[in-house]
Amino acid sequence: MRALFISVCLLLLPLWSAAQSFLAIKDSAYFDNIGNGYHQYSLVAYNPLTCVDSLITIIDTTGYQILEISDVAAGPSGEIYVLTFGLLNSGEGEACVSLLNTQTGSITCLFNFYPLGFAGNSLVCSADSVLYAAGVALASYDLKTGVGTYHGVLSNSFLSSGDMIFQNEKLYLTGAGNLLMEVNIENPSASVIVASYPQLPPDREVWGIASNIYDCDSSDLFLVVGVNTGNFIQREYDIYSLDFSTQQIGLVCTGAGPYYYIGSTTYNEYLTSDCSVRLDLDTNNSSGADSADYQVTVCGSGPVFISDTSDMELYSGYRIDSLQLRLIPLMPGEALVAGATPSTLTLTGQNSSSLTFINPGNVIFSDFQSALRTVYWQYTGGGNPATGQRTVEVTMFARGDRQDTALAYINLIDFPQSHETLQRCFGQPYTWNGHLLASDTTICATFNGLNSCDSTHCLTLDFYYPGLSFD
Repeated sequence: MRALFISVCLLLLPLWSAAQSFLAIKDSAYFDNIGNGYHQYSLVAYNPLTCVDSLITIIDTTGYQILEISDVAAGPSGEIYVLTFGLLNSGEGEACVSLLNTQTGSITCLFNFYPLGFAGNSLVCSADSVLYAAGVALASYDLKTGVGTYHGVLSNSFLSSGDMIFQNEKLYLTGAGNLLMEVNIENPSASVIVASYPQLPPDREVWGIASNIYDCDSSDLFLVVGVNTGNFIQREYDIYSLDFSTQQIGLVCTGAGPYYYIGSTTYNEYLTSDCSVRLDLDTNNSSGADSADYQVTVCGSGPVFISDTSDMELYSGYRIDSLQLRLIPLMPGEALVAGATPSTLTLTGQNSSSLTFINPGNVIFSDFQSALRTVYWQYTGGGNPATGQRTVEVTMFARGDRQDTALAYINLIDFPQSHETLQRCFGQPYTWNGHLLASDTTICATFNGLNSCDSTHCLTLDFYYPGLSFD
C-alpha cells in the first residue's frame, strides 16, 4: 500500500486538442525507500493511445530540504494545483495546497494544512473553485475566500490511496485495497464504500483516477494503477479504462522504467461537480436589471455590448449544442455582431438580427462564454436609429433538452442638445466646473484622441449630458 506523501507521479488531462489524453506529474528519479529518497518531479502530458508522455515542465524544489508531491488538480480557470508535503530549508514542515506555475515549474503554498493536523494524498477541484484534499480525513481550501476547512475523519478507518473525482455532483475517493468511496463532504464519517476492483492483479493498487468530461452524462475515465509490493525500485504501472456505471475496467497501457505515475486529474473533471445549466448576463446586477438580465442606455449608433463583460457568466455541466441570440424588434440598419470568436465554435448570422454559435464537437462552456462576451449591438444605417427599447434574447441549448435564457435590454435615446468638450487626465475625477458629476448621469462619449498634459496622458472627450446644462 502506498503511504501518505511518498514520491509520486500524477496524471492530468490536456485541453481538448487531445481529448483522451491526460497530464501527469512524473517521479523520474528515486532511491532509498527509508526516508532519504531523492525525487525529480515533472509535469507531463500522457497519451493513453500511444502510452507515451511528453514533458511540460520540471518542478522546482528550491527552498526545500525535502519535497514530496502526492496529487494534482486543475481549477476551472485552468490553473494547476498540487498537494505537497515538505521540509523547508528553515527546518519548518508544511502540508500545502500549492499553485504550480506550468511555465517555470515553481510552486507557491496557498494554504498550509499542517497546523490543522491534516495530511493527505488526494486532491480535486470543484466548479465553485473549492479544492478538496483527503487522506484518512477530508479537508478543503476555497480558492475564492482563502479559507481552509477540516471536515473530519473518513468512516471505517478508510485510507485514501491517492485520488478523487466528481461524478454527477458526488465526490469519490480511491482507497487502499482497491476500494472506491462516495464521500459525504458535510459528514465524512458517514461516507460509504461503493465499489472495488477485484479484477486487478493482487500486487496492483489504484493510485489515481482521471475523468475526461464531455458532459455530466458522458466521460472517459482512467485508473492509474501502481505496483503494491513495498519495493519502490520496481517502478511498474498500468493504465486502465473505467466504465463508471458498471465499474468494469480494461487494460490500456502498461509500462516500467525509472519513473512511475500516482494520482490523476484532468482540466475539465470539475464540471461534474456542478451538473447545471445557467446563463447570467450581469452576475452582480450592476446594470439594475432583474435576475439574470442586463440593461444599458445608449445614444447614437453604438456599438454597445449586450452583457456586462466583466462578470457575465455562462456555465453548463452538460455539452452545449448551441447559443442563440435574437434582436427584437428587427429594425433597419441594426444588427448583432460577434467579435473574436473562438476557432472551436461555428458562427452563423454574423452582422444580422440573429446570431448562433454552434458546437461542432465536444467544446466546453468556457469557449461559449468567451464568444458571448464579444457580442455587441450596432446601428450602421443613415442618421440616427429610432429611439425606444431593443431586446436581445440569449438562449443556451444543452444536451438533454436543457436550456437557459437571459435578456439584454438596450434603451436608445436621442442625442441631447447640451454638448461640451472636456479634457481629463488619468487619475483625476470626472468633474465639470469643479462639481463631481452624479454617478447615475447618462454619458455618451466620442473619443477624439490622446494627447499629453504636463507629461501626463490625457483623453479629450466630447460629452453629451441629457438634461444637464454647462453654465
